[in-house]
Amino acid sequence: MKACLLSAALLLLAASQGRANLIVNGSFENFTTSGAPNDTNFGNFIRFFGPPDTASNTELTGWTITGSSGGNPNNVDLVNSSLYPAFAGNWSLDMEGNVGASGVIQQSFATTPGQLYQLSFAYGNNPSGSGGTMQVLVTGNGTLLDDSVSHNTSSAANMNYNLFSADFTADSSTTTLQFEATTNSGFGVVLDAVEVDPIPEPASLTAWALAAAGLAGWRWRKGKRATA
Repeated sequence: MKACLLSAALLLLAASQGRANLIVNGSFENFTTSGAPNDTNFGNFIRFFGPPDTASNTELTGWTITGSSGGNPNNVDLVNSSLYPAFAGNWSLDMEGNVGASGVIQQSFATTPGQLYQLSFAYGNNPSGSGGTMQVLVTGNGTLLDDSVSHNTSSAANMNYNLFSADFTADSSTTTLQFEATTNSGFGVVLDAVEVDPIPEPASLTAWALAAAGLAGWRWRKGKRATA
């Protein structure tokens, strides 16, 4: 009995603590560069372009840059922490590249219909500008989450990152997360540490609690016998 309780508790604890982030490259640390028309390297930041300059840009591992604004290709700036601090790792993503064009990035991932998930990320703003706004959109068969964030208090010394968190329930086997800059000053919202995690169902949490309680009780009884 004690072996079963121990095994159950350890397995459930590992499951609850080992929730896998469904987002690939959520901190934008992995990328490739190939030069024009896909990207331009400015030294401490790299500008990645979407259509119409390039049919599809997937140089930011896991992400696709899409769309255009007024005939200008949407683009984003991948910024090294030597210019201003990232929230996690060495890189963050300014959602506005060229003045006059917005940035749109998206990523699709596998989900289970009816399962609850939590989206989280950190955001600031490019300290060289006066702030920016970004739409946050999650879609499956329908719209699962539609929100926006704004930020204007970052400086090169202190980015003053905010943390965003919201839940959504999947309605299909594939879900798409999209971020879109809704300002186009060239100095936008800075995005980092994007995660989507499944939220354990109440039954799973109850089973973990019961197993943990059983393990604690077994340890207490064992201690009592040892001191008797």
